[in-house]
Amino acid sequence: MFTKTSRKPLALLAAAASVALLATACAESERDPDSESSAPFVFGSAGDITSLDPFLASDGETFRYSRQVYETLLEHESGGSDIVGGLAETWEQSEDGTEWTFNLREGVVFHDGDELTAEVVCANFDRWHNLSGPWQSSNNSYYWQAIFGGFAENEDEGLPDSRYVSCEATDELTAVITITEYSSIFPGGFSLAAFGILSPTSLENIADAEITGE
Repeated sequence: MFTKTSRKPLALLAAAASVALLATACAESERDPDSESSAPFVFGSAGDITSLDPFLASDGETFRYSRQVYETLLEHESGGSDIVGGLAETWEQSEDGTEWTFNLREGVVFHDGDELTAEVVCANFDRWHNLSGPWQSSNNSYYWQAIFGGFAENEDEGLPDSRYVSCEATDELTAVITITEYSSIFPGGFSLAAFGILSPTSLENIADAEITGE
């Protein structure tokens, strides 16, 4: 069940999902009902997802879905524990571990037609860092707080200082993320499903929903 504090962006995302499902239904209706390909695909899960925005989630069922929809900068090797490239083809850290440079894969396009650039990556991280109000609750930003600490302006004295400093697009496909100090949670932290990168259009729609209250 959605919490009251997490409904505004989810309402918009749910509406977008409904449109996608409607389009799927339309495509399905044009198929030959007697063909084997028209048989529905049934997948059993332990429960419902809690959010269409992976950043707001902290449960495995949601991440099972989001891993099939969103990609992160880094990933874990399939069947193993090694960190491998995701949206970032290569990456490196500074000697003191406070700067992480991600060289993005070229030619990545979101399903809505937007292109992946370093500015898009930074827009996602800056959005998370600048969240305010109920979004600073651990119910809505658990993994951000676990990996990056607090926010640009903490509204709760119990929140730690932010470990995230900035993200800079040094060129079209190079994003440099700066943190306050070295930590062993990196680079693994960049692979968490909660940090799936959203397209510029999705970010804009979420921002509009938060402003209008839809």
